[in-house]
Amino acid sequence: MKVYIANEKDTDLARCHPWEVAASDPSHRYYDLCKKPWLIPEILKDFKKYASFPAIARFYEMVEWVNGPESHFESNDCAFSGITENKNTDWSKKLQCSGRLMIFYREIELNTVRETVDWLKKASKHYLSNLNQNLEFGVIGINLMKVRYLALPEGKNSGHEINFSFWAWGDEEGEVMQNLEEVISTLQQAMREIAQEINTSVAEG
Repeated sequence: MKVYIANEKDTDLARCHPWEVAASDPSHRYYDLCKKPWLIPEILKDFKKYASFPAIARFYEMVEWVNGPESHFESNDCAFSGITENKNTDWSKKLQCSGRLMIFYREIELNTVRETVDWLKKASKHYLSNLNQNLEFGVIGINLMKVRYLALPEGKNSGHEINFSFWAWGDEEGEVMQNLEEVISTLQQAMREIAQEINTSVAEG
């Protein structure tokens, strides 16, 4: 599986956390999934059409874990394109799908320290690059997004979050979604490895 880090754009406008509703669709709004994980299958509207595929159940499981007690993170947003015609000539398949998952440290202040955010970005690249290396038709991109954390005082609330963009390809729907399931499983495993590294670091002081 190909993994890459995308360049941060200085012109990107900062998102807010928590946000209220999406500008593109007022029916999309922020939910605290740490407190209400049972809402995941209902509120992730982009995924509903494909809910019969195991890849989507795996995505729901991953989001629940990210927001659960074993994780040091929280999700802020996610999206899914559905299955569309592949127009990327780099991949010799008829169909593709893509999506994203945004996460940040649950200890909010850590997201305003550039060193800790950069560590998470590099750790994500490291673990993802060493997992599922035989997957040919899957890609994960990693980049930082600017965020204003509204729970922090004004002037001290500028920070970042990690955005995972993912793609999968196939000649038919089943193949696309099978490759997507592998991509998602790899991302979930990488985040578990990162959480374990953080646990070990904390335990060692």
